[in-house]
Amino acid sequence: MTNLGLVAAGFAALRTPKDGLAVANAVGALSCLMVVVPAYAYEHHLTFLVPAVLASAAALGAGRLPRLAWGPWLLAFVLLCAPLTALKEQAGQSGDFTAFLLQELKTFAVLLLGALCGIAARQKSSES
Repeated sequence: MTNLGLVAAGFAALRTPKDGLAVANAVGALSCLMVVVPAYAYEHHLTFLVPAVLASAAALGAGRLPRLAWGPWLLAFVLLCAPLTALKEQAGQSGDFTAFLLQELKTFAVLLLGALCGIAARQKSSES
């Protein structure tokens, strides 16, 4: 039920477009939800996040997000690009809690990217 509510909220955000960049970021946030909502996502499903990466980068460049958001954006980008095999290998050599965190880094990156897109989608454009 929670997943259905999240996806419905994503579609509701698309109903009230402010401008093209807001719509692109709303689509990016929705694509992040679509990757997170299923019980599992294989690494090739992360290609659905390309619009989210590009839209959030455009929002950063346009000043729609604060300059401090470059750090979380870069962190999410690096984590999404990190090879899963290396993360699993490192997790196998770590303690239980550290292994759990390492295995969930990509999920954290998707949620972070979705949050950045969601924030950018709600911001007013500089032309308004």
